Amino acid sequence: MAEPGLVQVTKFSSNFTLLSCTWVPSSPRLAAVGSSLQGQGRLAVYALSGAGLTEVARGGGRAGGATRALRCSTFGGTGDSRHLVTGDFTGRLEVWDPEILAQPVDQVSAHDDLVNCVAGAAGQVVTGSRDGRVRAWDPRRLARSTASIEGEAGGPAHDCWAVAAGRDGHTVVGGYSNGDIRLFDLRKPAGCLWATELPGGVTSLEVGEGRLVGATVTGGLHLWDLATRHPEFGYCRTDSKVEGGCLWQVAACPQAPALLAAASQAGCLQLVGHEAPLAATVESSDGMDVGIPGHLIHSTNTQLADRPVTSLSWSPDKAGLLAATSFDQTLRVCLATNLPT
Repeated sequence: MAEPGLVQVTKFSSNFTLLSCTWVPSSPRLAAVGSSLQGQGRLAVYALSGAGLTEVARGGGRAGGATRALRCSTFGGTGDSRHLVTGDFTGRLEVWDPEILAQPVDQVSAHDDLVNCVAGAAGQVVTGSRDGRVRAWDPRRLARSTASIEGEAGGPAHDCWAVAAGRDGHTVVGGYSNGDIRLFDLRKPAGCLWATELPGGVTSLEVGEGRLVGATVTGGLHLWDLATRHPEFGYCRTDSKVEGGCLWQVAACPQAPALLAAASQAGCLQLVGHEAPLAATVESSDGMDVGIPGHLIHSTNTQLADRPVTSLSWSPDKAGLLAATSFDQTLRVCLATNLPT
């Protein structure tokens, strides 16, 4: 079988710095957020058609007279409303209707500092901040968080650079600037259920399909099998290294979860396949089962820009359709071919 490839379909040059993009659910549209040169928040919606990408709406973070750059965004967790949730450089969380971008639908001061990351699933949105906290929110009512998880007790507050939300509605994973990864159950917010450490700050996390995928500033790509947890060794892990330095984001294709895409500091998009093991577990020397994570196999490495690729988003509706932003202020749409079955 031919290995997956990546073809650029179209691109759009914006007049603001693009930091995050995400597909509007059940629509051939994209939302992108970022900042003007003056540090003002920018939010735009683009439509994809036979003619390419067209900007169809523009808004931004000036609600209430404030000026704030937008750092991250997600449609996850907002359900049928298809509202976009954004986090900004001052710690504010906002909910937007992509049809009406003049003012946010709702907003709250979510953190004491920059909101680095936001993710959502099962009617819940999770944020991570420079203040070291991970918080969960009901996007329908932002008045106060539904859960707040502080940094490590007794130690310095490390930036939370990445969060992931499980489809079960209560699993949350946070990744930190010192390389820590912590898994929480929101039904038991008082403690961390599992923790591990990577050699380098954690820039991206994604949980699903019984596994956790993470990336680091040193170009590390890591995958944990969450199906089996050994009482001493915890979850098993497989590691790989992606060329191009820091990985800004990693995400699995919704229609082909065995295919991962990684956005790099070098301006590349790397496709990486996950080869599942023949057996799910193996018995360890103590008689307990240990999971088998499989292998990560590098495939196509496509140079998109001469600046870092800052974010990527797989289309939830069109198999293999992938959008990416980069520091050259360009939004690109690519198509992954030969998807694994």
